[in-house]
Amino acid sequence: MNKQRVSLVIDDSAPVRTAVADSLRAAGHRVLEAATSEEALAIVASENISLSICDLNLDERTSGLTLLDQAVRLRPGLKGILMSGSLLPGQKLHTTFPVLSKPFAPQTLVDLAERLLAEQD
Repeated sequence: MNKQRVSLVIDDSAPVRTAVADSLRAAGHRVLEAATSEEALAIVASENISLSICDLNLDERTSGLTLLDQAVRLRPGLKGILMSGSLLPGQKLHTTFPVLSKPFAPQTLVDLAERLLAEQD
């Protein structure tokens, strides 16, 4: 894992955001956090973000999918992961981003994040 890579965790729920960020940090990742889409886009515009992990149901105005699409336009090559606690078993989203259904094991997130970051090499 390249420790120079920066991941951004975006979730409006502070406990979820902290748990996800802590899981990545424990695996050696450098992690920034955002609670809103506006905050996240400002970070993507100003930091060299390699991976963004975003809640699908972020806020009333912007879905996580829309936010990741906007972030990739700002930073081409950015990898993304969506998280959702509202998908039904077997339900699929029409997206190229991988989706993790909450709750998920911290190692599942770390393994997926490291696989996506390795694709950038």
